[in-house]
Amino acid sequence: MKAKLLITILLLLLCTAIFASEDHFDAEEYERKTQELNQLAERFKAETGFEGRINYGYERMRLGSFEGNFSDIPFTAEADSLAFRQACERIVEKILPYSPANRMQLSMSRISKSVRGYTTDYNQQVNGYRVEGAGFIMITYEEGRKRFSIGDNTVDLPDGDAVPVLSYEEAVSIAKQHYTNELGYPDTIEIKPATKSIAFVEFDNQYKLCFVLGIPDPNPNKIDDYTIVIDAITGKVRYLWDLKSPIVCHVTGQIYGVGANDFTNPVTAAMDSVEVQNANAYYYSSDDGWCTVIDLPHNEITSRLKLRESYFLTIHPDTEVADTKVADNISSPELGSISIGYDTDDACSANVYYHVIKQHIGLNNLSLFQPSNLRLTVGIPSSSMTAFGTYSASANLIRIREDKGQYSHVIRH
Repeated sequence: MKAKLLITILLLLLCTAIFASEDHFDAEEYERKTQELNQLAERFKAETGFEGRINYGYERMRLGSFEGNFSDIPFTAEADSLAFRQACERIVEKILPYSPANRMQLSMSRISKSVRGYTTDYNQQVNGYRVEGAGFIMITYEEGRKRFSIGDNTVDLPDGDAVPVLSYEEAVSIAKQHYTNELGYPDTIEIKPATKSIAFVEFDNQYKLCFVLGIPDPNPNKIDDYTIVIDAITGKVRYLWDLKSPIVCHVTGQIYGVGANDFTNPVTAAMDSVEVQNANAYYYSSDDGWCTVIDLPHNEITSRLKLRESYFLTIHPDTEVADTKVADNISSPELGSISIGYDTDDACSANVYYHVIKQHIGLNNLSLFQPSNLRLTVGIPSSSMTAFGTYSASANLIRIREDKGQYSHVIRH
């Protein structure tokens, strides 16, 4: 019975028809945004000679990532790091007219080489000040797929020179006032930040230059360690991130086939049953993507596409539990919450996991079953597998071809 149900999952997942979902969103607004971004993507391709796939950032209405090649930037797997550097410089020049960053804000970091290929980042800074949790362009040449993978995570920074008005000592004094006036500490305490930096931090949809101070509890009998964020211009305390209290996490992923007849551009949806780990504690997101993390410290939070001992998802050629797909981005704690995101990729890993979990939940309503460490491996090269996907009961494995990850699911009874 279990084997039949698992086969049913595969067959239904591989169906390319589009089915309705319980997820609700403004379809008309989504279609409008998609049309605008489609036009922007076509203009980018026409102006830059780019050939490949472009993924969108719907919230900020921009082109977010690119997978492909430029007709006038030749590059091969045999090229060296100097050729890669030269190619990256030309790629950045093509992207910048469509990016919130400008060339003066970007500096290339070290080029690294892995089994995947060459990789580098262009970090965004103004006057040497970084962006907290964002502010970079990542470029990778994927040797196996013979193409570039580019992610633009830059932000709109304020014009003009970024110069703090406050001194470090004044920021520490403001932090002490906050401890005494808002947190109830005596005015005899001594504030000694363990970490300190000045960075651009987002609030009210704008990035402002701030002091970011990590402060151990000045009371040795307590463990209320905080990171306090102070506006470097106005002196206003913007955030107080409590590193010793529960914090909520929201998990989202880029998926297809939900509420709209579009399998070209993904939408962001809450991810159900995704593992969130903090130190030695494990949590799993609810159907609306939320979970509350109570074990600490928060800076050890990670996330994987894994549901306890039931499922785990890997991307070819990885096959082991240790290789389970991890989150593409995890934000710093802000206002008591952390955002965990799974971007789209060639294998549509977030989309596959999303629909497998929804299918599992639906089938459990018909007949309870519990798979044990069922491996979902996506991104199988089409050169090695002609079928859309395969299921092996003996290997406890579902394999899905690299070009067949864009689908939805349906349950009928």
